[in-house]
Amino acid sequence: MKFFNLYTTTIITIGYKKSCIFDLEKSIFYEVPKSLGIFFQKNSQINLELLRKKSSVEDYDTICEYINFLITNKLGLLSNQKIKFSKIIPHQEENNPYLFECLIIDSSSSIDLFKFIKKVSNFQLFRFVQIRLFFAPKIKTIEKFIDELFCKSNFNVEIIFNKNTNICISEYKELLVKKSGIISRFVIMNTGENRIEMKSKLILDKNRLVHKSQCGIIKKELFMTNHDSYVNSCLGNSCLYKKISIDLNGNIKNCPSMHQTFGNIKNTTLAQAVNHPDFKKYWYITKDKIEVCKDCEYRYICTDCRAYIKNHNNIYSQPAKCKYNPYIAKWEGEEGYVPVEKSIAESAL
Repeated sequence: MKFFNLYTTTIITIGYKKSCIFDLEKSIFYEVPKSLGIFFQKNSQINLELLRKKSSVEDYDTICEYINFLITNKLGLLSNQKIKFSKIIPHQEENNPYLFECLIIDSSSSIDLFKFIKKVSNFQLFRFVQIRLFFAPKIKTIEKFIDELFCKSNFNVEIIFNKNTNICISEYKELLVKKSGIISRFVIMNTGENRIEMKSKLILDKNRLVHKSQCGIIKKELFMTNHDSYVNSCLGNSCLYKKISIDLNGNIKNCPSMHQTFGNIKNTTLAQAVNHPDFKKYWYITKDKIEVCKDCEYRYICTDCRAYIKNHNNIYSQPAKCKYNPYIAKWEGEEGYVPVEKSIAESAL
């Protein structure tokens, strides 16, 4: 007797028009027909002999094609008996040493950056740190503050900055390899091209980093298909959950693009800011609660931005920068695309 078993790291999400399969182990995703998603979400373990008896020849052949697709892409396996895998159940880590998932520090100069870093007393509270430099730093400057951070704790750092015209991309690569123990990614802006290298550890962007409003972009290339991102998206907001930031002026916020501030790093500690009753207001707004997003097959791997939403009077409003319509499964620019608002209006007729 043969059984098909879906791996627990294979997550299926059903959208309005189609489904998505996430491989949390290899950090990739597959777009599949809605019917496939629905079937395997209900049947993670299949007795093939019983399936053959209960199904028509056509249905059985179709399901077997789907199973071959899943096996080929290592999303499941065949066995002589049912295999009981441990399920991924999103929950708060009881012994999680991190109070925050992410700290963002924005800076317009190396002087301000070092001031902000020194003001953060306990970097051990953060799992991940993102530094956004609105200038073109020298290699020595980058290396210096990386070493400064490394002395404070052991966490992953993503650095976004404008390319210095006097520095070759190869030099940034060398530094990335040299500091691979702490640096998770370099995003280099103003390079004149869009390119991804070193297994997404190096991202080149032709646009110049000039304003905080450049965040919140939603596109496939930025989807995060890994275990931690998936769990966090199920537990809370995919952007703001356990996030704290310091903007260019030293103001403490949920995100640099948000309007509300909770003090300034010059005279307020991050702990004091977090204790403000409004600080966690957006933490637990998941994509399952957000208009349109809740009907989208990408909802657990896509980011969310509460700073830029379509209706500022509704905290559950769709992200303004999303150009995907899940009701027709089309991105802006694809043939047949229409805005979400038009699809909703037409369905109401």
